[in-house]
Amino acid sequence: MKYIQTDQVLDIPEGVTVAIKARNITVTGPRGTLTKDLKHIDVTFAKINNRAIKITVHNGDRKHVAALRTVKSLIANLITGVTKGYKYKLRYVYAHFPINVNVIEKDGDKYIEIRNFLGEKRVRHVKVFDGVTVEQSTNQKDELVVSGNSLEAVSQNAADVQQICRVRNKDIRKFLDGIYALAQQFPSAVESIPKESISSCFEAVNNDEVEYAVVPFENSTNGSVVYTLDLLRDWFLDSEPSFKIVGEQFVAIHHCLLSNAGSLNDIKTIYSHPQVWGQVGQFLRQFPRTYSRVDTSSTSKAAELVAGDKTNTSACISSQLCSSLYNLPVLNLNIEDNSTNTTRFLVLSKRALEDEDEKFPYITSIMFTLNNDDPGTLCGALDSFRKHGVNLTAITSRPSHIKQWQYVFFVEIIGAERDENVQQSLASLRQGCNVVIVGSFRRCGRYYQAI
Repeated sequence: MKYIQTDQVLDIPEGVTVAIKARNITVTGPRGTLTKDLKHIDVTFAKINNRAIKITVHNGDRKHVAALRTVKSLIANLITGVTKGYKYKLRYVYAHFPINVNVIEKDGDKYIEIRNFLGEKRVRHVKVFDGVTVEQSTNQKDELVVSGNSLEAVSQNAADVQQICRVRNKDIRKFLDGIYALAQQFPSAVESIPKESISSCFEAVNNDEVEYAVVPFENSTNGSVVYTLDLLRDWFLDSEPSFKIVGEQFVAIHHCLLSNAGSLNDIKTIYSHPQVWGQVGQFLRQFPRTYSRVDTSSTSKAAELVAGDKTNTSACISSQLCSSLYNLPVLNLNIEDNSTNTTRFLVLSKRALEDEDEKFPYITSIMFTLNNDDPGTLCGALDSFRKHGVNLTAITSRPSHIKQWQYVFFVEIIGAERDENVQQSLASLRQGCNVVIVGSFRRCGRYYQAI
């Protein structure tokens, strides 16, 4: 089937000029000039009052008409290049050997020089195309910024860097060294501030040092994180902090043994967070020698201690990320007992999370203590939810620290705090209990992937 005539019109923005000569397109704008040779495509061009370009195919078939849209896109890319430009950000990702990246000049040309990839002595070079600028990011560690006017040149340079660092013949899930495209254009960024303990996360969000704090709450292998439960009790039971639980997140947890020791037989001390020991029991039972076990406030703190040990006789159970941060070799990967090991994190903040997915239900987290110890008091408290059709999904308890043998109960229900049946349940619960709402938030979509 032939089409007698097909047209596409492309507007020319203010401050941009387009010159056409024998299907050779020259676009000039605030950032410079770009040229594209389109002689191999059988189309005709016509200007409309110097403010638009009309691109026409005469007597063309379906493929010829499709090429018309390609020509329009190519010219539109030239216009974007001379007005806004293009930018790619490349992040160095390594778990074993820190990658060293520099921009050098050789014989009048510029090259991206990549050293120590996978620990190899071979130095990799990628030539920088004309019109492309490559520089180290000033805002982000281990990040290279590739920018320029030509989309083809910028994207090809970024692709060349990624390709020369491609990991071959290794399981990408376990071997993450490489350089990958992080973002295009100008993405929004969130600054992360690591803390050495869970309690310092609570203090940081309360003191407005951060907008959000993310703390571990429970693990699919090892159960509740009692440190977080105790902190929730201490912060919420007798006071009303200005922050609440505003969200949740589920993260697959993979533990590694990190050490500067030459072999497992050289290790005398292992550091880690107390929650971790129960997640790596099988690996530790098969450890070739006796060792001392030392608890730390976090797995990152454990890595910091091992990195500072000059005897090289200590190790830590931590993450691959900590291997990169503290330059610690990975002796054993993925030593967790359960490959589906997942930790649920809570998000604390004084403001609600944005862009919540409305297709997922609300979860309300509640904390309460009983006003008396009469028979059936706890049963009656929990029955407050059943009577009003509220689904109770979790319950756990911790010592209240108010008086001996009194406990504070943590429960989670499906429903928002503002829902009528939830309000009725809470009113019934308050008749015999001291009740605190710790937060009401949307269920994370990863929850359904996890189960």
